[in-house]
Amino acid sequence: MWDRSDRDWDGSAAIGVEIGVDRVAAVSVSDDFTVIDTTCLRPVDEIHDIAGIVDPESVVDATFAAVRQVALACAARGYMVASVAFSAAAEEAVIAVDPWLMAMTPAISCLDNATLAVARVIGGTAGDEILASTGVAVTAGSAVARMAWFVAHHDVPAYARWCGLKDYVASRFYGSLVSDVSTASSMGLLDLGSMTWSAAALRPVGLRPEQLPPLVASEQILPLDEEAAELAGLDRRTPVTVGASAACLSSLAMGLYRPRSVMVHPGLVGRLCSLHGRPGRSVPSTAAVGGSWLLTADGIDSLRAEGVDIDVIRVASDMRQSPEVAAAIANTHGVIVEISDVAEPAAVGAAMLAWYARGVLPAFGATADLFPPHTVVRPRGG
Repeated sequence: MWDRSDRDWDGSAAIGVEIGVDRVAAVSVSDDFTVIDTTCLRPVDEIHDIAGIVDPESVVDATFAAVRQVALACAARGYMVASVAFSAAAEEAVIAVDPWLMAMTPAISCLDNATLAVARVIGGTAGDEILASTGVAVTAGSAVARMAWFVAHHDVPAYARWCGLKDYVASRFYGSLVSDVSTASSMGLLDLGSMTWSAAALRPVGLRPEQLPPLVASEQILPLDEEAAELAGLDRRTPVTVGASAACLSSLAMGLYRPRSVMVHPGLVGRLCSLHGRPGRSVPSTAAVGGSWLLTADGIDSLRAEGVDIDVIRVASDMRQSPEVAAAIANTHGVIVEISDVAEPAAVGAAMLAWYARGVLPAFGATADLFPPHTVVRPRGG
């Protein structure tokens, strides 16, 4: 553990962590918003040997190892770690926990016929009510379908509590189980009217809102647990920001706060996202940060029907390996495509959220031009 008082530091850094079922990414971002170091680790699961199914404890171990690697790299470069924040990459990976906050089920992100069947039943009986409440349709990948499957097949006791994988892992850093409204919304479990857990989504599973964690703002800061500080190689006074969903935080690193911009969803193939001041009327909508809403649609026309003006589509950095795909997107939609230069946008976005929570980033809109694109692809004739 590094003690802030034992040396002179050249600068400060925030660590952002993206927590997924199959990988954990951690990055450090300086107080002048420069990406310093990045590491990616895969959980080592000795219980399950199937992609998309993992023991949550192995994700906890990978997260502490990733944060420690980046924290040590920061110290070697003369940067004091000023904050840590988390991003939920696997919103559907909901797990049951016991009264001692230990996982009772694995975390699952893969799909199978069993969850598909459960989703069809729930969708057929309560799908419209759930969509009206949460802004998210019931699918085989929905958290509500996962919980229903676990209740039916894993003999989960009635007293169990439920949370997302990010919430579970982050609780080891600050010693309490909470969930942020962004992640809760992306899980399809947040009522958009009351901004509380959706009774409509929980009712088909036989759950009560009190069986889920208390809801807090994404920028909520909690104190770092002393044991966690030792494991992560952090000063015990390092504040921890609760975090948000991966799609929400990716918007902070991909320039989505720039006017007339949309981005390709980081986790849903072929989906486009935009930030809006209100939930969509006819497209899925989830709570973002700063009071904005993340609208997700199958195509550009659906977003335009919601009143979204679009001049630029932002795509992930791995599109650099497929410039012909970027060109096809530009030509199909007749707009500019900008390929991001940020390798881990959700983790970088988490670090930016940490800086916002500390007051260093003055506003989320300030991220609009902080990370210029690597490549700009113009439509044919444009």
